[in-house]
Amino acid sequence: MPFKGYGQLCPLLGWTYLLAHGVPTFDDESFIFGPSMLLQETRSLPRLKKVFFTMPPRWLRPTETISTNYSSITFTISDPDSNITNNLLQGCMVLFSKEVTVKHWVDKPALIQCSWCHMLGHNKASKACPLSTDLVKCYRCGGAYKSEEHNQKCPCKHAVAGVCDCRHLKCLNCKGTDHHC
Repeated sequence: MPFKGYGQLCPLLGWTYLLAHGVPTFDDESFIFGPSMLLQETRSLPRLKKVFFTMPPRWLRPTETISTNYSSITFTISDPDSNITNNLLQGCMVLFSKEVTVKHWVDKPALIQCSWCHMLGHNKASKACPLSTDLVKCYRCGGAYKSEEHNQKCPCKHAVAGVCDCRHLKCLNCKGTDHHC
């Protein structure tokens, strides 16, 4: 036996990460529902009675920061054929006597920055870029030239010609003045 009673085998494929919004947070005595109550309530649903939780239900936020009557929980189930997930997403799910909305968990996308306009949320190949394909902006000053050409094309006066020593930076994204984008 490789685990000798200390481990648990879990399936590697077929995990489905889910999020339930609008879950009541407190019981009648104003105590927040703990992990065991969340699991018990979630397991009371017919679709989830026999499911294997690869990650049991838990509050999305730390419990000490929850002050509202409703919040979100996340949980992960083993569902290789997606039957359970499809039923949860299409049907009605009730937790603690309240109808809740179940959705797929979506990881936050990585922050991307366009190398042409330097705005956040798209890349240079995206149609979201406000610049046409033959234009570019300098990330240091917003000028209509490549950033590598900034030293030569910076419109400000400098101590040494061709070497930018500007201290008046301005971010193209947040409009802050102590840094560039």
